[in-house]
Amino acid sequence: MSIGDRQQELLSKLDPSGRAANLGPLIPKLGWSAAELQAVADELCDAGLAEWHGGRLSRVVSADGISPEAEMIMAALPSDGSTIGGLRLRSLLDVDDETYVRARNELTAAGLVVRGRGKGGTIARAEARVAATPASKARLVSKEADLYEPFLSWIQAELDGRPGFAHAKRTASPKGWSSASGKWSRPDVTAVQVLTYEWLPQVTVEVLSYEIKRYGDAQRLESVYEAAAHQRWAHRASLVVELDRDAGALPDAMLDEIRRFRLGLYVMRRRDDGGFEIREDIEPTRSDDAQAEDVNDMIDTFLGRDTELRNEYRRWIGR
Repeated sequence: MSIGDRQQELLSKLDPSGRAANLGPLIPKLGWSAAELQAVADELCDAGLAEWHGGRLSRVVSADGISPEAEMIMAALPSDGSTIGGLRLRSLLDVDDETYVRARNELTAAGLVVRGRGKGGTIARAEARVAATPASKARLVSKEADLYEPFLSWIQAELDGRPGFAHAKRTASPKGWSSASGKWSRPDVTAVQVLTYEWLPQVTVEVLSYEIKRYGDAQRLESVYEAAAHQRWAHRASLVVELDRDAGALPDAMLDEIRRFRLGLYVMRRRDDGGFEIREDIEPTRSDDAQAEDVNDMIDTFLGRDTELRNEYRRWIGR
């Protein structure tokens, strides 16, 4: 969740305890018209950060007694207790320095976060530092790449049940290599399918992308934005996250962003036999925003030098 400068300014004028206030005295202080003030207040209410009480406005205060800005920070913090820098948090949440520092200090005073070291002042969830047990850590992979093959096998099995051309491949850049296309240019797994229908003359080609994150990275909003970046050439983009068996759902802030970008969501959890239980929690919505040139380049990269695969694809598209 992010809010604009005007929304932040009005929110900063409201009592942190949640006490409702008349907005009339704020008009000369803010230098806005009554109509502008009303519009900004309504936007805060739509975002769930404030609420009306007749003609009075108050902050929304959580059951934990923390402000909406503090809740935004908590939702963006990794649930495994790893640290994240303040500069990165401010960028992800799009809040100004004053708002961020006030919310961070609020969380620190409440004992909900601990301060770390590093540029920008790193912080981490306090409870996660002591909550992780050896048993839960043993169920989690140490490297993201350990999730690729299990998911690839699972998604290929799902595709095998569909008619037409349907193949999935690992497309993640090898460790230590940089992609020539730039940051966030290659998903970890890509699938291409050609759909045909009995009474329709045309074929439909879909490129599907899957960005996979291990538990330590799965709670970060940046993971959502990385998956969304693939929509420039993928018709359906999804985020795949590893979760511990005892962990709950992803933070609400992440789920909101996943739905806003119309992404799919897949969850992987380790079973007792060492394999993974994989399920689709949110179905990706088809997007037609991808440019034909980008889609064509991605399919060419996907097919690679595999002559048999290229010929099979050509047969299905009638070339």
